[in-house]
Amino acid sequence: MNPVPNDQSKADRFLLAVLAVSLIANLGLLLLLRQSHGVAAAFAKNHISGSLLPPVGARLDELHFAKIGGGAPDLKLDSHELPIVVYVLSPTCKWCKLNKPIIDSLATQLQGKYRFIGISITSKDLAAYVAENSPTFPVYKLDPGSSPTSMPLSGTPETLVFSPDGLFLRGWNGAYIGGTREQVSSYFGVKLPG
Repeated sequence: MNPVPNDQSKADRFLLAVLAVSLIANLGLLLLLRQSHGVAAAFAKNHISGSLLPPVGARLDELHFAKIGGGAPDLKLDSHELPIVVYVLSPTCKWCKLNKPIIDSLATQLQGKYRFIGISITSKDLAAYVAENSPTFPVYKLDPGSSPTSMPLSGTPETLVFSPDGLFLRGWNGAYIGGTREQVSSYFGVKLPG
């Protein structure tokens, strides 16, 4: 009797069991995502498909952040405000430093058309960073005392554009170089500094 077919049969059964477990896990994830709401659920679906940004049309109802010196303003979105550009940064991010003159120019050129808000993913050295760099828009930190934001912050720098009532319109990950720079310039209809 040849032992190879028996070993092959065991391997086939093992692979079939792994496939069944994977299928059950994926179905569970799908059910969980169908029951979830908001930008985080939409982001999770988009993340599974390979994108780091929420899909266009995902809704953000409010954003909880904290002032550098204390206090916790909430950003509630409604149709009476300007569209919002959320710029996610970190004081130690080298790409944020590279973006600084460009994001400042963008905020200045779009003043009165968009509301710009900077959000740091860390509070470490943030006060010194803001004092030294004097951004052209207010910079806040995530509020550790509030419930987690429904907007996933996947890295720095990240630029997220929301309609006045909180619908995600467009976003970019990373520094404004190459194609990203051209996309940002074209989307907002402005000339960015070189």
